[in-house]
Amino acid sequence: GVHNIASLEARLFKGYWFHLFLPKHLYHFTPASLSTLLKKSGFNTVKIRHDLFSFGTIGSLQCLLNARGIYASFTNPLFYILSLPIDIVLGALRMSGLITAYAYKE
Repeated sequence: GVHNIASLEARLFKGYWFHLFLPKHLYHFTPASLSTLLKKSGFNTVKIRHDLFSFGTIGSLQCLLNARGIYASFTNPLFYILSLPIDIVLGALRMSGLITAYAYKE
């Protein structure tokens, strides 16, 4: 899977988006740009799946609060459990922060 720069999380949190994670993640994709890259590389895309469990919302909230001087650590598993419904809805709406491509090469 790769990070979906077109996700709702990315649009809402912008520079505080958890999956932005610069400088380690140099490339971010949209479903369309990932399909285009695969096609130019000789692959046929079968499906782009929007992952249900990205934990991007809770991670982005932590990044935003930390940047504002409110040092929050959401390492408690309860926070992740509470964020699951948001992640599931974003995945179902095809707006999650992580996408996975299924493709084949002829």
